[in-house]
Amino acid sequence: MDTKRTIMAILFLFLLCACSGSSGGGGGAPAVTEMQVGVTESATIEAEGDVDTYHLRVAETNRFLNIRCSESASGSGVDLMVTVYEQNADGTRVRLFGKHKPVAATPAANLAMDIYIDRPKDLYIEVRDLMDDDAAPNVAYRLTCGFNGASEENHDFSSARRLSVDGNDLLYDAIASVGEIDCFTFSPATAGVFQVTVDHLTDAYMTSAVQLSMILYNRSGDRLQAVRAPDDTLLAYLDPVDGPYYVAVSDSDNMHMDAAAVYTVLVSAVDAPEAMADDTAATAGSPVEAGGVMTAEGAVSYGASSASDGYAADVDWYRFFVDPGTVDAQAVRITIAGAAGGGAAATLRADVYDGAMEKITSHDFSGADPFYENRFRTTGGVHYLSVTTITPGKLAAGAGYRIDLDVADLEDDMNNTENGAVVLASGVPVEDAVGYRADTDWFRLNVDTAAPGILSVDLIGEASIIDYQVSVWRGAEMVQRVSDLSGAADAAHLKTAIWVPADLLGTADYHIKVCDAQNDEGTDVPYTLTATYVSVPGTVPDIPAMGPSDVLRYYNEADEQLQAQGTYVPVEIEIFSGNQPVFLANTDWLDFRADTLPEGVTVDENPDGTTTIGFPWIAGYVDYQGDRDLFQVDLGQLLPGGEDADWYYDVRIRLVVPDPGSVVEYVWKLYRDRNRNQVIMDDPTSPDGYKACAGDDTPGVVAGIDSTVPTGDQSFWIGSQWGADALFYLGIGDFNYQRLPGGDPLEENPEPDDDWGYDAPYYLQCELTYHPGTPWPD
Repeated sequence: MDTKRTIMAILFLFLLCACSGSSGGGGGAPAVTEMQVGVTESATIEAEGDVDTYHLRVAETNRFLNIRCSESASGSGVDLMVTVYEQNADGTRVRLFGKHKPVAATPAANLAMDIYIDRPKDLYIEVRDLMDDDAAPNVAYRLTCGFNGASEENHDFSSARRLSVDGNDLLYDAIASVGEIDCFTFSPATAGVFQVTVDHLTDAYMTSAVQLSMILYNRSGDRLQAVRAPDDTLLAYLDPVDGPYYVAVSDSDNMHMDAAAVYTVLVSAVDAPEAMADDTAATAGSPVEAGGVMTAEGAVSYGASSASDGYAADVDWYRFFVDPGTVDAQAVRITIAGAAGGGAAATLRADVYDGAMEKITSHDFSGADPFYENRFRTTGGVHYLSVTTITPGKLAAGAGYRIDLDVADLEDDMNNTENGAVVLASGVPVEDAVGYRADTDWFRLNVDTAAPGILSVDLIGEASIIDYQVSVWRGAEMVQRVSDLSGAADAAHLKTAIWVPADLLGTADYHIKVCDAQNDEGTDVPYTLTATYVSVPGTVPDIPAMGPSDVLRYYNEADEQLQAQGTYVPVEIEIFSGNQPVFLANTDWLDFRADTLPEGVTVDENPDGTTTIGFPWIAGYVDYQGDRDLFQVDLGQLLPGGEDADWYYDVRIRLVVPDPGSVVEYVWKLYRDRNRNQVIMDDPTSPDGYKACAGDDTPGVVAGIDSTVPTGDQSFWIGSQWGADALFYLGIGDFNYQRLPGGDPLEENPEPDDDWGYDAPYYLQCELTYHPGTPWPD
């Protein structure tokens, strides 16, 4: 420890001893430093866990006390936090306000807060690191307390400018100095809803750095409601008993001023007939019933109330009865719409409770939202509906709504568990519906596992609010899950397929679960589900493209899964951060360096010094959703230790899908494994991404293809700049068109485009020509 820090440590210990008796916290409490208004204190967070405590006695009332804390330099590493407490007569400290520097922020802290002083009081201010795990002994902070503005101006309650409540008394003011707070006051003659608006005088002032903030207080200085730019209006239910009321206007962060940016303040009464009439469940009204439909229609009229506990916003409560009906349960259809022209900017929340006040369902909506419909399950009896705003600061006018409740016997209440699952036949569609909130539909398909196969599932549903989710289960294990989160935007279409391994049991039950992804919506809109099981083909046919001496090798998915017919290594493909599947890559079929060449691999020396390497035709399928076939190929120096320091390979790849083609958009990609760690990326810009690709570019069109890369005078080569041991993987799979070719680049493909199946295989052949002595073609 250097001399300066030693002196500071000794001084700190001395202060601890000198102040421990008067800290008010008992033994071990932090030392307390006495402060005065207008005097700056400076200190540091010397060590992790340090808490500096200051005491300030304030006697001036009806004033705003401004507390500022700033650091002397940036990069302290301390997430500086300032907390203000008021000490009551019994010695307890109550937290009034707190503010902290953004976590891990580099710029120096500059914290400011305003406390209204309605009576003389003892304030305690604590300065510390937010998590007590950082310190900055060389960066000081400065703490200052001072009153805002001069006492003779309207910067406190005692000098507040008076407003009328007739909607005509428009006052003008401006934030003319940094930290200025302008105060206004008004006294309603009768209880009711009042609208307070503060706004810049003209649009020209919207370019000002000043962003207005408005706070409404009662006569005791209790904060009722607050808004800040861009919101400029608040609604509050006010009782004259709690008046007069005060409005404080300031810059939202107390860091800007603009004397030219004039703003206006206006107070007016608002007609709200149902105010304070049904704000609790005990005083709940009744929806209007007509034609078997119960309708709750009204408006949320204010964002705060001086007559309610905690100054709560308007809540409209309704009590309704659900007839138990003739079956075990009922379905209640709830439809919600915002009233025309009312509250489009405000967000409302509708909650439904049963007789025991357990919440059944909830939905947030605004007048700008589309029509909403949902159904929930209940066994009948008394129920409650409440409607309120969740954004009181955005309630610029009464937010109207209409909610209809329609009750019917619940018919769809059977296959909700695995034990009650509907039995499926392979390839035969069935129709069902997510009938109500949290409804789940279970289905069961028995498959033959004597040989391996593929289980495919396809769901098609009409457009609705339901975010469909399909999951496939074997026993207690969820094997696959897909979700459609488009909701009402489009009709639902989900499809997936999984690998079903062979086992000694001979048959196995696979369960399929259909539900809403969030388990919070159901509308009885039908969907169609089809589950299909097929075995993996044992062979593939020859094709006319093959020459008489060509060799064809079938890349059978069963061989890959069992790691038969060759040597395999696991390769991870990072498609995106949340999808990194691992596939087994064949290391034999494209190995032209083996002492004994694999079947179909040829290596021929040419008179011009080049070497031509031929490979067998490889055929296979995309067997299941996301399946890819991978083949490892080493495109490094042909003869390790040779004198050809530079070289390159001409590469030629041919892809054939015979007529009539396949629904699969077969595409090959040549990936580089730069680090030879079996991790590659489905990204052409990555060093470990694919360097070339080609294949079917016609989504939705089923036709044969015969593609050779390169063609004509094109060149496709890989040279010695990749290194002496350049490792690549040739992979083939389906290309998933998330954006349609030739369409709007921002418009997503409306249909799932990941395809698989056994309608037609791919045929792939590769040929290399090795050129020693030069790193690339002339």
